[in-house]
Amino acid sequence: MTPPLTEATKAVLLLTAPLIVGRESPHGPKTLSPTEYNKLAARLAELGNKPDDLMLASKKSLFTRFSDIIETARLEALLNRGLLMSQVVDQWQARGIWVASRGDSSYPKRLKQKLKSHAPPIVYGCGNLQLLKSGGLGIVGSRKVDPTITTFVEHN
Repeated sequence: MTPPLTEATKAVLLLTAPLIVGRESPHGPKTLSPTEYNKLAARLAELGNKPDDLMLASKKSLFTRFSDIIETARLEALLNRGLLMSQVVDQWQARGIWVASRGDSSYPKRLKQKLKSHAPPIVYGCGNLQLLKSGGLGIVGSRKVDPTITTFVEHN
């Protein structure tokens, strides 16, 4: 079973994830790049706020404080994708996929320690989330690997 999403993770997903259901092409606002998100997160922290504060109707006045980072209309459009997000999350959970944002206690601590503010805002995974605390290595890449690279990895 996948853990429930925190409000902060929902906000970060709305801001940064493409949220594609099925094979549809995305026809919505452009999601925040890692640089844009990091600037937004830093400004939120400066103001004593968290990403999920952006989803509160009472905090809509905050939007203008970020207009130099992201246009207000784009920010609103991203945050208004709640229905789409719930559909996507349902599909992920049905497949055993979990999601964690940098603010979650389940987010890999080593990733935050090594990459600091450059750590991805969201990580996705499948399987036992607790295994992230035990270390290890995961590699995603081409199936056509040069033999020299394979030799290097096997011996280092």
